[in-house]
Amino acid sequence: MTKKSEIRIGTAGNPANFYKTKYKKEIMNCPLWLAEIGLKAYEFQATHGVKTPEHRAKLLRDNAKKANVALSIHAPFFVVLTSLDSEIVSRSVQRMVKAIKLAELEEATKVIFHPGYYHDDPKKALHQCEEGLMKIIKQTEQSKVIICPETGGKKSALGSMDDLIHFDKLHKRINLCIDFGHHHARTGGSLKSAKDFIKLLEYVEKEIPGRIQNLHCHFSPLIYTEKGEKNHVSGYEKGMGPDYKHLCEAVVDLSLTPTIICETQDTQDIMALKIKKEIEKLMK
Repeated sequence: MTKKSEIRIGTAGNPANFYKTKYKKEIMNCPLWLAEIGLKAYEFQATHGVKTPEHRAKLLRDNAKKANVALSIHAPFFVVLTSLDSEIVSRSVQRMVKAIKLAELEEATKVIFHPGYYHDDPKKALHQCEEGLMKIIKQTEQSKVIICPETGGKKSALGSMDDLIHFDKLHKRINLCIDFGHHHARTGGSLKSAKDFIKLLEYVEKEIPGRIQNLHCHFSPLIYTEKGEKNHVSGYEKGMGPDYKHLCEAVVDLSLTPTIICETQDTQDIMALKIKKEIEKLMK
C-alpha cells in the first residue's frame, strides 16, 4: 500500500505567496518555504536560459537537502530539437547539456524539456528529436541525470503519449514526463474522470512496465481550444480541466508514489496543497 510520505508534491518555480514571506526575493530559499507549508518537490525554472552561477546552484542544493525537497529542472523554452534550422538544433543540444550540468550542481535528478513541433512531417520530427536526445546523452555520458521529454500541449507539438513512450524506450536515462493538463488539452478534454486517468496510466504501464510507479508529472487546469492548449490559469473556471480530484483518485487507486509538480499560474502552492489534502483524505 502506498505511503503518503512517499508521494512528493510541489511547485514549478516560485508561487506568488513565496514573495510575501520572510524569504523575500531569494528564490534559492524556496525549498525551505515549501517544506514549511508541507510540500516536498520543487522544479527549478531555467526556462529563459541556464544562467545560474555555481555558488547559487549549490545554495539551492543545500537548502533542498535541508528541507528534504526533491529537485528537478525545467530546461529553456529555447530548446527545439525539431527545428528546421540546424543551428537552432545544435544550440538546443548545448542548452540541454548546460541544463544537465546545472542539475548535477544542484543535485537535481531530472531535466524536463519540450521536444518541439511536428512541422509538416511527424515521423521526421520524431526521428530528429531522437537524434538530438542521443547527442545529449553522448555528451553527458558520465551523468546520472534523467532527461524527461514532456507532453506537448498543442496538437501540432511533438509530445503525444505515444511519442513520449517511444523516447522513453530509447535509453535508461530517458523517462517520460506526463503533463496531464497538456494531454487533456491536446486530446480535446479526454480526462473527464478518474477512470480516464487510470486508463491513460495503465496504457503507459503496459508499454513501459514500472514507469508509472514513481512517475514525474505536471498538473494544471488549462484553457484550451480545438488546437490544444491556450494557456495556464490560476484556478478553475467553467469548462476548464482536468479535475485534480480525478488525478488523486487514480494515484490512490493504483497505489502510486509520483512526484506531482503543479503549474497553475501564480498559485502553484495552492493547487499543490489541494492535491496533497485530497490524497490524504482518500487514503484514510
